[in-house]
Amino acid sequence: MRYVRITIVLLPLFFLALVLVPIGYSQDSSILKIAYTQKDIATDPFADVWNDATPIIIELTDQEITEPFGGKHLPIEVRGLHNGKSIGFLIEWADSTRDTKVTGNAFTDGAALQFPINLKEETDPFMGGPGLVNIWFWRADWQGDLDDGTEYLDTKYPPYPGYYFPQDKQVFLKEIKGGRLIKDSPVEDLVAQGFGTLERQKQQDVAGKGVYEKGKWRAAFVRPLVTNDQLDTQFKPGMDSKINFSVWDGADKNRDGEKSVSIDWVDVKIEDTK
Repeated sequence: MRYVRITIVLLPLFFLALVLVPIGYSQDSSILKIAYTQKDIATDPFADVWNDATPIIIELTDQEITEPFGGKHLPIEVRGLHNGKSIGFLIEWADSTRDTKVTGNAFTDGAALQFPINLKEETDPFMGGPGLVNIWFWRADWQGDLDDGTEYLDTKYPPYPGYYFPQDKQVFLKEIKGGRLIKDSPVEDLVAQGFGTLERQKQQDVAGKGVYEKGKWRAAFVRPLVTNDQLDTQFKPGMDSKINFSVWDGADKNRDGEKSVSIDWVDVKIEDTK
């Protein structure tokens, strides 16, 4: 009789858990499934193609691993797609303000995806180490400039304290004109191997776009599945990988390590081509 009573208690809880899963979301939120589509993967975060992917919710929390600490609890919606040639990720999160300007007292919104480069190496989910990580960093200040038709980035306003422009600015961005740097994408393709080692890659392979609407940011990241850059994470249909997330809220003066983060790697499963 004891086992019967336990079953009676647990069954309602099981069905309640199923009911609480939002319609249209994956019930297994521990795995990000990268769905296969035959369509082009658009950098427009509101393109219809993103409806081909099933979203999951990832709970971010404040970063408490190393100073400067910061961030907050923040749920983000994540989905992924590939078409056999390109791979794309779309993330959406609530933000009460659109922060796209960096000045002495104001900071920008931002979001980043992080991947281990070599899955066989032990790699920390926070900025890597000892294995390398490939980071795709979407910046709302660059997005704002591109949306406004401003193609230059003022060098006097770095994105956060401690950030520096490499001595060879030709490596940092494509071209210099009049003391300013030209940019053509709001996403930086970066590499790191632990805290304090973040570098911009010579080869930039990630496209993207962020749109602020009705109190939320939507940001899309798109890149070829395979590149010729050894500092990029490489993908292929049918493989498993891992991903981590960070979000910066400029209104909360988030910058550098002050950010909301996912506390561990999220498993990624890339659907095979059909």
